[in-house]
This record gives sequence, C-alpha cells and structure tokens, in this order.
Amino acid sequence: MSEAGNRAYAAPGNYPHPGAKKSTPTPTGGSRINIPFKLEKTLEPGYRIYTVDRDDFPPLRLIERRGKIVAAVGRYYELIPLEEVEEVVTKAAESLELQKFRHFDTGTRLYSFYLSPWEETFSDGSRVQVGIYALNSIDGSTRLQFDIFTYRNLCQNVIMLALTRLRKGMSLMEVKKMVKELRGEDADFGAIGHIAVTHTKKGVREWKKMRESIEALLPLGRKILQIYRRWEEEHLTEETVEKLVENRVPIKFLRPVASFNKKGEIEEVTVDNLFDAYQQITQGIWHSKAQIRTKAAVYKRLHQVLLAPELEVRP
Repeated sequence: MSEAGNRAYAAPGNYPHPGAKKSTPTPTGGSRINIPFKLEKTLEPGYRIYTVDRDDFPPLRLIERRGKIVAAVGRYYELIPLEEVEEVVTKAAESLELQKFRHFDTGTRLYSFYLSPWEETFSDGSRVQVGIYALNSIDGSTRLQFDIFTYRNLCQNVIMLALTRLRKGMSLMEVKKMVKELRGEDADFGAIGHIAVTHTKKGVREWKKMRESIEALLPLGRKILQIYRRWEEEHLTEETVEKLVENRVPIKFLRPVASFNKKGEIEEVTVDNLFDAYQQITQGIWHSKAQIRTKAAVYKRLHQVLLAPELEVRP
C-alpha cells in the first residue's frame, strides 16, 4: 500500500481502508464520495493514522490497527496506543501492590483488571477479592477510566458450598445439579461509576496521577465487601426484583432468583438472601455470550438499583 495519495470511496459513516481501489455498495444506498487520504504517522505497535488530503472536505482521520481501519476521529484527537496506556496503568497498579489479572482487547477498547490482596470468605464457601479495572479506547468512545470490580472464586470451595446448601434444606439431587452446573468463578465490575483521566499525552503518561485515582477507589472496594457481608442476612424482595426489571436488567439474568409468568410479571422470589441473589445474577452476566461492552452496560443497570444507594454514588 502506498503511503501517500491513497483514495477511499465512502458513503457517510462508512470508511473503507485507505488502500481501497474501488467503491462498494452501501447498506443505506447513500451516495459515494471520493476521499483522498495520506499517511500522517505510524505508531508502534502496529498503528497508522491517515488524514484527509483535501481542503474542501471536513477534517477526518482514520486509525488503522493491525492492518484494519478501526475508527474515524476528529483532527485534534490524540491517539495513544492501548498497549502504552496499559503499561503505565500496570506500573501504577503494581505500586499499590495490585496484581495484573486479565485483560480483554476488543480492537478499539482495552479492559485491564488488577486484583488487590483484600479477600473475604463468605458463608456459601466463596472467596471474594476486590480489584480495580481500567478501560481505555482508541476510537474516542471513552476516556481512560478506573473502577472497582470484585472477583468471586468457587473453584476450591465447591464441597463447602454443597454442604452449606444441604444444611439449609436443599435436596441432595438439587445439590448435585448445582455442583454440576457450577462454573467456578465470576466477576462483577463497574460498581461505582468511574474516575476518568483526561485522554491526552500528558494525562495518560502521568502514572503518579493514575496511582492517586486508583488509590482513591480502593476504600470503596472494602466497603463493597462489607455490604456483601450484610447482604447475607438480608432477604431479596419482590420490590427489589421489580426495580431491576424497571431498570432494564434483562429477565433472563433474573430467572435464577425469581420466577416470572408469560407476561414477564414476578410470581415468586426463589433465592433466600440478597448476597446469593446478587452472585447468581452477576454469574449469569459474566458467563453470558454477550460482548464485554454489553456486559458492562448490564452491570451498570444492576448497580444503579443495588450498590449505588449503598455507596452513595451514581454508576
């Protein structure tokens, strides 16, 4: 591909690769526009930025990552590679004794998770750890954000969980079915909203400010563990389930904790305490086949009803 003088043929909102040599039909049937692009700069690892090479056309820049056009942004958008931001965030997290856990790369967004040493064991045998996650994008859809997440691990506690359920009156057949279906772990993230960092070269490279942002969130993580502990003694009510439905938490994620009729109306709450209910709902979300961006949106709706009032925040 030539590094200058490339032309793309695009309908409004549809930007093919700058190396495209011919136009293609568009779903909307819009008119095609001949747009010349030139390579502005190359960034490692594997990024290229192209700029419109025509004075009479609005300023437009295309971002290529790993050989694929992934975003169209404005003239003044500052691209900082996802890998570079993650490196700085990791440095800040490790300075607070947080351990890198997992990351999810969607192509334009990167979710990076870091676990803290803080851990609690609950009556169902599960161990819950608190951590921080960072979200960054290269398409302008979000600034660099930090938020709380909790990680629940049942892998080493299945027997304890089964005995607990038997003591509570669950039949042996039901316990066997539960153990067979148990998926071992689930995460719950985006609990409090977020603390955002300005998406500029200066903003994302000042890791000490990132450290301050992360450090400010950690006490809220401990408070969430305290809330979980209290929820073990609180009942899930029909009123709470109704609020979740009204806040557009999909019913398919609520079926493990309540039964619904064909009209989608609540018939009965089927889980005893709020902690068990919350964990079953988040487990369903985490293990669903939905994209991580969709999962984050569902978590947000869940937290607006359950955690936000407790933490006095607005997720």
